[in-house]
Amino acid sequence: MQTKGASNLSLRQIAVKTVLDSYAWIEHFLGSEKGSKTDEILQTSDEIYTLDIVLAEIARKYIREGVEDNIIQLRLQQIEDASNIVALNAETALLAAKYYLEKQANAN
Repeated sequence: MQTKGASNLSLRQIAVKTVLDSYAWIEHFLGSEKGSKTDEILQTSDEIYTLDIVLAEIARKYIREGVEDNIIQLRLQQIEDASNIVALNAETALLAAKYYLEKQANAN
């Protein structure tokens, strides 16, 4: 028996996919208030993506700050373990730029 307004279509779960940038990861490692948003995303998103260039950006930042290599390696490994690392190419760059601008427009 079908209830009023019910559909014959089965319900689909929508996967939450998130791309994290250098800023989000750095705030996460700082344990800042803004980093708590990253923590929430890590816990609630179905799929997390990080561009490969983010690993280099974060390593460069920490090297400039004098962070020990073993700590840098640990943090980069944590990023790899928590997200899917995506190699940047022309197609990915275009999609990432469009996604970023769309998210900015929706936030305003």
